[in-house]
Amino acid sequence: MYPVDVRGSTLKTTPDCFIGLDGYAREILKGILLAPDEIREYTVDLARNLQKEYSGTDFTALVCANGALPFFTDVFFRPGEKIGPGFTYQTVNLSSYQGTESTGCVQIAGMKPEELRPRIIVVEDIVDTGQSLSKLLECLDGFENVEEVKVAALLSKPDRRKVDVSIDYLGFIIPDEFVVGYGLDYNGLYRGLQCIGVLKESAIAD
Repeated sequence: MYPVDVRGSTLKTTPDCFIGLDGYAREILKGILLAPDEIREYTVDLARNLQKEYSGTDFTALVCANGALPFFTDVFFRPGEKIGPGFTYQTVNLSSYQGTESTGCVQIAGMKPEELRPRIIVVEDIVDTGQSLSKLLECLDGFENVEEVKVAALLSKPDRRKVDVSIDYLGFIIPDEFVVGYGLDYNGLYRGLQCIGVLKESAIAD
């Protein structure tokens, strides 16, 4: 069932689509690309798949914060879905964006290599150019204590890809639009939206 390609989908713009969302959503979004229930369905599906694959094993979830935190929380701390008996997690900051454009210069901060388990799941909100993820995977490949690395991502934007990267668990393939919500931000804003929407040009500063 997943990934779902929504590049040809029409944005949700009718008033009823915004019911239950923050009041400013209609002011800053062209429309909704993924509604809260669509996101929820994928997080439930992924949690169950990971529970089957990682049951009885220890691993480290490497969370690409801050954007991936809502995705990580909904998957790994879902009530009734216990993924692994004693998994650990770390948050790592991958920085390459300024405004709406990737600078191409990737910075990694916050990782503690000595505390990583042999099996790693990298948790990403969105894979865009692939440069940040590729740099992280290259870094992990150099650690002797790491034996397996898999990637779980909510979104992928392949039309902007500059570096080929493999995504083991992927929710949605999206168009080349700047999206916000559910952890995704524009200069630190709009992470708290429950949906994922396309940002209006008028909401983007020059």
